[in-house]
Amino acid sequence: MQFRANGKLLLSGEYLVLDGAKALAFPTKLGQRMQISAKQDAPPGIHWVSKLEDGSVWFEGRFGKKNNILTATDDAVAQQLVKLLLEATHLNPEFLLDAQSLYVETHLEFNREWGLGSSSTLIAMLAEWANVNPYQLLNGAFGGSGYDIACASHDQALIYQLQNGEPKFNEVSFSPPFLDQLWLVYLGKKQVSSQEIKRYNDLRFDREKAVYDINAITEEMLRVKNFSAFESLILEHEQLMSGILQAEPVKQRWFMDFKGQVKSLGAWGGDFVLATSEIDPTAYFQFKGCDTVIPFRQMMKGY
Repeated sequence: MQFRANGKLLLSGEYLVLDGAKALAFPTKLGQRMQISAKQDAPPGIHWVSKLEDGSVWFEGRFGKKNNILTATDDAVAQQLVKLLLEATHLNPEFLLDAQSLYVETHLEFNREWGLGSSSTLIAMLAEWANVNPYQLLNGAFGGSGYDIACASHDQALIYQLQNGEPKFNEVSFSPPFLDQLWLVYLGKKQVSSQEIKRYNDLRFDREKAVYDINAITEEMLRVKNFSAFESLILEHEQLMSGILQAEPVKQRWFMDFKGQVKSLGAWGGDFVLATSEIDPTAYFQFKGCDTVIPFRQMMKGY
C-alpha cells in the first residue's frame, strides 16, 4: 500500500483559526509519502523507518503487536507514533487486528525543519490507511485546528473554518496579478505547534472581534488586485496579531529596512514568512542570514 499527503502553509488566520476565524490555507507541492508492506519470517508487529528528503533515516523503531515500543532511535518520536496508532485502533478496532509483521517506510519530500507539516501529513496518511476520520485522529492524538489536514488532501487554496468545532472548507482561487511578487522565506527557527497553541489559548482578548476583523482581511485578500493594497492587508493583519499575541511583528523585529512587507505564516517567530517585493529579494534575505527564499508559485500547489 502506498499513500501521499501534501504539506501546508497558512497565509491568514494563524492562531485565530482555532476560534473559528476564516483562514486562507495553501497545500504545498512538497509533502510526505508512506509505503506499507508485509514482512515474511518476522515476529508480529511493525518495523517503522522514517526517511528525510535526501533518503537518510531520521527515525527507526520496532513496535509489538499491541503497539508497545520494542526498540527506537528516538523515544519521544516513538511515543508519538504509539499514540497515533492507539488512537487509530480506537477509532477503527479492525485496524491492524489481523496484521502480522509490517514494514512501514515514510519519506519526507521537504526539509523536516521547514514546518510544512511532517506531523499533519503523517496523520492524513495514517487515517487513510486505518480508514478513519483524519480530524478525529488529530483531535484524539494531538489537537489543533485541522487546516493542515485539509491541505494534505487538496490541490489548491482553501478557505478553512471551524464552525461549532467542525471543520468546514472550500477550494478557492488565489491568482492575483502580483503573484510573482510574493516570496517565501525560511527563518530557520522551527516552532513547536503544541506549545504555541497552549500559549495562545492562555491569552485574554476580545476573540469575537478579532475573528470578525481577520475574516474581513481574509476575504479581501481573495478579492484584491492591487499590489500595494495587498501589502496594506498584510500590515493590518500583522498589527492586529501583534496586539493579540503581545509580540513584535517579524518585519519590525528582523527586517525593518526591507522595502516590502513581511508576514508570519502560521506560528510566529519561526518557519516560513511571506515577503512582498517587486524585485527578487533573495540577496537581501541571504545577507540577513536566511538562505532559503522560494517564489510563491514554486512552493504552492495549483500553480
